[in-house]
Amino acid sequence: MKTRHTSPLPIFLYLLLCIIITLIFSWLYLKHAQFLHDLSYVKYIFLAPLTNLFMSIYYWLNFKYYIDNEKIIIQKGIFNISQRQFLIKNVRQSNQHTPIIFRIFKHTNLVVDTGVNSDEEGTLNFNCISLIECKRIKDLINLGGTNESKYSLKQFIKGDFIANQNERLLFKTNILDVMLSSLTSINIVAYISIIAIVTSVIDNINLRHYLPNFIYTYIKNSTLFWSTATILALCFLLINQFIIYGNFKLLDDKDTFYSINGFIEHRTNSFKKIYIKTIAIRQNLIMQLLGIHTVETYSASPAIPQDNNANRNTFLPFIKTTPMYENLHQFFPKFSFKNIALENNSALLKRLSIIFFVPFIILLIIAIAKQNLYIFIICGVILISYLIQIIHMIFTNIIISKNTIISRTGMLNKICLYTLISDVEFFAIKQGPLQWLLNTYSITIVIRKSPVAFITIPFIPPIKKQELLDELKKR
Repeated sequence: MKTRHTSPLPIFLYLLLCIIITLIFSWLYLKHAQFLHDLSYVKYIFLAPLTNLFMSIYYWLNFKYYIDNEKIIIQKGIFNISQRQFLIKNVRQSNQHTPIIFRIFKHTNLVVDTGVNSDEEGTLNFNCISLIECKRIKDLINLGGTNESKYSLKQFIKGDFIANQNERLLFKTNILDVMLSSLTSINIVAYISIIAIVTSVIDNINLRHYLPNFIYTYIKNSTLFWSTATILALCFLLINQFIIYGNFKLLDDKDTFYSINGFIEHRTNSFKKIYIKTIAIRQNLIMQLLGIHTVETYSASPAIPQDNNANRNTFLPFIKTTPMYENLHQFFPKFSFKNIALENNSALLKRLSIIFFVPFIILLIIAIAKQNLYIFIICGVILISYLIQIIHMIFTNIIISKNTIISRTGMLNKICLYTLISDVEFFAIKQGPLQWLLNTYSITIVIRKSPVAFITIPFIPPIKKQELLDELKKR
């Protein structure tokens, strides 16, 4: 048995980066010593690539592997060597991630889910292997499917992939839907924060010593500069999801789904159909207004159950409502898919408002009369708590449709989860002090071997609670 190392490419890249940073700082020290003095903390940037260099050397020496048609053998250790063996038949999925620098050198990263119930052994990380070696591994573990093309420059820019002949194309994204859905409230807040930070840096650092006067004046005072920056930022917000999902394709063969995406960083995910446990439909605020959805699947695996992202795969990104439900009914006939509406329980809302607003108004009157800051803070805490509970009450719901549990949570970021009743491990009913006052309950449903370990829905009235319990016990 001859074991293999992963590629030493990261070692050479980080070594080259350390050399470049050393040369730059040497030149700055000789030519612009005052600039380095003003930004003394920047010198510590050298620590990051140096640390990564040593970590890359350690990983390369510490990790070896051997793969054939039946098993995967992993050998770890430099002085104290240990071996672990995994059966190919238990492998459930693979995730291939290719950063832009790896694409240039025709290398990639591969993560394989072994299906083993262990945080340490549940996934195997083949960090930086050649594309040829990656294809060999995926073929041996029966997840070969789709691979990156042996590209020309044109194929490199387009991010082309090669699919096997027995695969069929199921879905491609619409470019306009992807770009419009990129405008989220988080992105806009992030841009405003960046402007505030940049403005503060310009105020605190005397750039006049390092820039021509007309450029410094333009940056410091010109409305045109910030208008241009805003337009460029808006363009970036429009294309940031397009860069990731603009070339998204979903393919399948008899047993496996394959998703491919990314113009700059390539991602190729292979996940077996029989292990899909939970389906999530997500919408941010813009997507809710436009009627666009992103569908994700969660594959069953005992490996790393606390890490939802390890087994989460984007399935149908940025798709309209009608084709989404058509595709879901076709791909997952065992599930029942329907939109879950909000329930407006006005009596419950009134009771919740009374519970919070009576002490709020009393404390607010006392705070105004005594001009006490601490009481004002308590009033603010009560008001924020009230708003949080109102959002939970209005924007969460759960129903059972045929053989499927459907839950809805979130206001700005709406999430609907679909899970088969047959996959329910157990369920629990809880009633805290607030829910006791409101005469409501919380239901927690635990899902067997799913990365979505449990679903909790609060503020369920007694009648609906009993209906849900009867349905769950019956099935």
